[in-house]
Amino acid sequence: MDGKIDYDKINEFWELENMGINSQENINLEMQILEKLEENTTYTNGRYETKLLWKDDQSQLNNNYEIAEKRLFNLNDKFKRDKNLYLNYKEIMQQQLNDGIAEYANCEPHNMCPGYFMPHHAVIREQKETTNPRICFDASSKSKGQVSLNDLI
Repeated sequence: MDGKIDYDKINEFWELENMGINSQENINLEMQILEKLEENTTYTNGRYETKLLWKDDQSQLNNNYEIAEKRLFNLNDKFKRDKNLYLNYKEIMQQQLNDGIAEYANCEPHNMCPGYFMPHHAVIREQKETTNPRICFDASSKSKGQVSLNDLI
């Protein structure tokens, strides 16, 4: 031994020594989360539904209408170039609206409609035989210096 301390080995040793031992604080937090999940979970029409579990105060989520609108304009440009993409995307989006996965936001003028607008885009995988396109919602979207939906759930 050359007298140098191997901090990685010491850390590994302590992790092994403490395996399975959680602090009471962590256990209490886990129990609170489990209780909240149980309170917010229902079984309806053969399926489970639950509300989102928020890490922090959801009022921190700012209106990002402009970002979502810009992404929608970009998506519309793709639709103009590819009518088949438009028709497939429209069909899938209508099904998601019917199933309650997505909902309309009627905001005129847009600054009078508080809330978080989740941008979406098409994911196209030509080599796959599965649903093509898939709609991908971007919950990590945020304005500079703000928080996203993903940051809070």
